Amino acid sequence: MGKSPYDKIYCLLMTTYAALKQANFRAHYLRLSGITSDSTNTALLCIGLSSCISGPLIAYFDRYSDVHTHSIVVVFFVIAEVLYFFIYAGILNNHPLKFIGCEGQIQTLNIMKYITLAIGGISIYAKITGQSIGGYSAMIELIVFCISMGVYATLVKISPYVSIVVPEKKQH
Repeated sequence: MGKSPYDKIYCLLMTTYAALKQANFRAHYLRLSGITSDSTNTALLCIGLSSCISGPLIAYFDRYSDVHTHSIVVVFFVIAEVLYFFIYAGILNNHPLKFIGCEGQIQTLNIMKYITLAIGGISIYAKITGQSIGGYSAMIELIVFCISMGVYATLVKISPYVSIVVPEKKQH
């Protein structure tokens, strides 16, 4: 990622990924309206959009040329991704009757949540205790990224995106 053009390619890929996610965040916001409070729904949207901004910045501030800023942006991205995923999963678990037919997807999200907690726990434990996890660090990052992609793919099944931007006027 630190060599040109890979850093630019990665930044473009993360920007495209962010553009796709923001469309899904809008669909999720619409789907959760009336199910959860407006403040929770708005907070969820803001958290999601912050991950859309911080994702491409991970590549823009490369770890070789600006490691300090890169590390800060990674922390913001990971926190936003995990918060969004866990809050959304909590809403689904608290209101299963509002999501009839999505039981399999909700169960899949819960499994991904426990895997994320286990992997995150291992990483945090290693950092706190100063233990090196060596090459496993990159593997953990890849697994978490794949889980993130799986989360959004699963959420699309629960809250599919519709391209209605402005509601149609009702005919009298």
